Amino acid sequence: MQKPFSATKLPDRHYKQIGLIISSYSLIEHLTERIIWQLLKLDSRTGKIVTSSAKMQARIEILSTLAPVKFKNKPTVKECKESIEVIKTFYKKRNYFAHGFWFYDTKTKTTWVTLSNENKANSNFVRKEFTDKNFEGLSDGLSKCSKYLHELLTDIESGNEPLR
Repeated sequence: MQKPFSATKLPDRHYKQIGLIISSYSLIEHLTERIIWQLLKLDSRTGKIVTSSAKMQARIEILSTLAPVKFKNKPTVKECKESIEVIKTFYKKRNYFAHGFWFYDTKTKTTWVTLSNENKANSNFVRKEFTDKNFEGLSDGLSKCSKYLHELLTDIESGNEPLR
């Protein structure tokens, strides 16, 4: 059995980063859904019916497939695909932020997160270290991605982004 860490509360900056990362990802989920509705020319009621039960991984695949078919501008397709790659990268880490147990090792001055690697009572826990650089990289990437998706949605809704 592993020895427990000497854990204490996280540094305030890490709480802020976790909150920023979770809220940015939530915004990205919403924007992805809304962009799909616009590309399929669905009103919000019908769009919710289509996408509400789809997990984020399915929404990513839908957007990835629709982008080259619906956008007329090649730069838009390229930028959209780049944003999708950012989302995919974070999607793999999302559960750590949303469901992990965060702690700070006072001996090593390191922030850690643990998460069960399966939804079974007897599963092992996976432990990962997060540095300031990790937090900043993720939050910066997600912030840029959400800003891009918001601008793209605004352009689609205003008719500034030509669709096929």
